[in-house]
Amino acid sequence: MSRETPYRTKQETWNSILQHKYYIPMNQRHYSWDEQNVLDYLDDLFEIFMEQKYTYRMGSIIYLEYKGDNYIYDGQQRVLTTVLLLNAIASLCDNLKSTIKGNLSINVFIDQLTEEQNEKKEKFDAQYLPKIWCVNPYDTEALINILNLQFCDFEKYDTESKLGKAYIKIYTYINKLNLSSESFKSLYNFIMKHIDIQTYSCSDSIYVSKIFTWENNRGKQVEELDIIKNPILVTIPEDKKIEVYNKWEELKKIPNKIYQKNYGQKLFDVAIQIYNGEIKRKIDKDELFKKIIESEDTYKEVNKFFDIVKELDSIMHEISNDKFGRLVTSKSNVCLNWEAYMWCFFPIFYTIGRVDEELIKLTTQWYFRQIGRKLRGFNNLCYSNEFIKVSNEVLKNPEYEYFSAIKNTLKNNMDNSLTQENYINSLKEIVFNTHFATYLLLFLETCINTDIHCVPLDYSLEHIYAQKNKPSMENKSLINNLGNLTLIEKKNSKNGHKGNSALGCKPYTDKKNHYNESSSKITRLIARDYSNFIESSIINRCEEIGKNLNNYTSY
Repeated sequence: MSRETPYRTKQETWNSILQHKYYIPMNQRHYSWDEQNVLDYLDDLFEIFMEQKYTYRMGSIIYLEYKGDNYIYDGQQRVLTTVLLLNAIASLCDNLKSTIKGNLSINVFIDQLTEEQNEKKEKFDAQYLPKIWCVNPYDTEALINILNLQFCDFEKYDTESKLGKAYIKIYTYINKLNLSSESFKSLYNFIMKHIDIQTYSCSDSIYVSKIFTWENNRGKQVEELDIIKNPILVTIPEDKKIEVYNKWEELKKIPNKIYQKNYGQKLFDVAIQIYNGEIKRKIDKDELFKKIIESEDTYKEVNKFFDIVKELDSIMHEISNDKFGRLVTSKSNVCLNWEAYMWCFFPIFYTIGRVDEELIKLTTQWYFRQIGRKLRGFNNLCYSNEFIKVSNEVLKNPEYEYFSAIKNTLKNNMDNSLTQENYINSLKEIVFNTHFATYLLLFLETCINTDIHCVPLDYSLEHIYAQKNKPSMENKSLINNLGNLTLIEKKNSKNGHKGNSALGCKPYTDKKNHYNESSSKITRLIARDYSNFIESSIINRCEEIGKNLNNYTSY
């Protein structure tokens, strides 16, 4: 049995399209074509018309059918420009005036008008109200003026809308052609009957946004906020639409506040689940927003969702200012997986009304205990049923003992063979790449340096025994051993302290004084504890680091 298609598509002409009324929703706030866009449209159209080819394919129009009205999701510029063209013809050909005005206008004496339409009718003393009603009031008022005034009167109304300039350009273009009455009729007939438009109509407000995405964003990743914004705005009361739209635009700016490219999307996904009251590995966004759209008070429900997103963003920023949380939310993709972290712990922090710093520390300890071990990763663990179960328990009961449950889960997924000796030996054996070494040392610095709240993350990785000297080493693998690595400022400081770029491959005796002046405590300790730094020093220091890390990561 075939599945019913959630939308209808067909080839239409302006003759059939203009039988209906349309609204331009908030996904397209204003008419934006400039003069060149209008000229390109006219040149293309008239080339076909003059050559008598009588077939002009204009593209597509996508619209939503909602409570008897049609909301244009795509095609606003083409629709409005065609309306302007037809009205220019009506202004220049008296024989076509009544016919064209009838096609473009609501019959104000028969149709039941909305309160806003009545206000506009009285304000402009309008005989004609447009069948296309724009969410941008300036565009709507420009259309009313265009339909009701002579061309010579219109320029003075051209203030806040580009429709006025576009109309003047179109009127001037047509007027210069010096068409006869019969030619005008031929042109009108061509526009109404021989321009093919592919229309997509859909009664599902979520699905119509997906059609828009398919048609306009091939090969692009489209944010969910953009996909679901439009169907929700349709259901919002008219006097609240602009407020909700502006709030939505503010939400779209959130990703710019955090380093990670996909932060906004992940935040959005977590907010969806909290709103739904259940954390799942796979979420159904469509069902969520149908729930909002079909609610008795859409405005109230969408604001509830907004509040969740904003609160989660506040949580992220609070974590970013925590001394261990900074390691979680950093740019690097080799520290704790911040996406998974959000997935599991943000619902907990949101529900209990605070960021649990001890939980952040606990998970950070676990991660750096496991680093370099071929064990279950933190990412997989966060997305596991064990952690998801904890999050859901907290959502149901804010008093749930989540800390002990998470701690037990972490213990159950830790290598129990990691005694102090084994842990130190494992660190000796690992050849660390730059990112892993940097973040392991940043963790150690965070634990040791109690003089400051948050350790800066902009350190460079420094080879104490310079890489330039590697050929002279008996054990060349020691060059990237943890014992030979430390943190140093990337640039020279104002007090004369030299950063990584300046120290380069200088011998240890030259580096030592600069190490002593570093803001990194683990680097200052090198200068204090080592008068010289040779291969045996690397091994000794690796053991010292291992003992410290073992203490700071043990449960």
